[in-house]
Amino acid sequence: MVEEIVNEGRVKLHRFNPSGREIWTVVGSRGDQLVIESQPYCTCKHFHFAVLGGRDETCYHLSAVKKAKQASKFVKIEIDDEEYGRFLSMLASDLPPDLV
Repeated sequence: MVEEIVNEGRVKLHRFNPSGREIWTVVGSRGDQLVIESQPYCTCKHFHFAVLGGRDETCYHLSAVKKAKQASKFVKIEIDDEEYGRFLSMLASDLPPDLV
């Protein structure tokens, strides 16, 4: 599954300019998921219930970002800083209601 996500270009790096802020997302089966690899953190339900619940070490979204970065195989999207707030609002609107 992870390899398929990477090969289909579903891992995205959103880079905001001129600040250089970066947000990673993965298009999963239930929409765009925010991934923070350094934490590690993902907005998917699997992460919240299985990973944080101690049943799994990670989710496939986090694995996909790691693999895409290693292979330099991701979609890079350049966005102006003034769109940052709007982008976060749009991303939050994709989250399931029980996670917001």
